[in-house]
Amino acid sequence: MKLVSLEDRMVVRQRSGEYKIVLHKCLSGLKSYMSLSSLDNDMKSRGISSCDIMAVYNIAYQSTITDYLNGNGLTLLWERQVKTPRELELDALDGRMSRLIQEYKKLDSFGAAVKILNDSVS
Repeated sequence: MKLVSLEDRMVVRQRSGEYKIVLHKCLSGLKSYMSLSSLDNDMKSRGISSCDIMAVYNIAYQSTITDYLNGNGLTLLWERQVKTPRELELDALDGRMSRLIQEYKKLDSFGAAVKILNDSVS
C-alpha cells in the first residue's frame, strides 16, 4: 500500500503502536498529530522511525473515536511485513549462495572442471 492510497476516516497503526485517524492530509491521534507530508511514498517517516505506518484499517462499525484509536472496531486492510533478524540473515546467506553458484556456472562455461552437485538453495 502506498501513501496516496490513504483516505480520510482510515485508521493507521504506527511502529510505536499508536493508532491515528486520517483526516485532511493529517494523522490525528489522542495526544499528537502529524502531516502526511512527513511520510514518504512507502509510508515511512522521513525523520522518526516510530512514526512509520505499520498497518492500515477501515472502520468496521460505528463507535467512538476513542475506541478506534485504541484499535477497536477496525478491519485490517494492509500490514507491513517485517522480517526478524534471523530471516534477514537467512536472506543474505541465500543471496550469497546464489551468487556463488552463478560464479561456478560461469567458470564451468569456460571449460573449468567444476561440477554443481545441487543447484537448489533451500
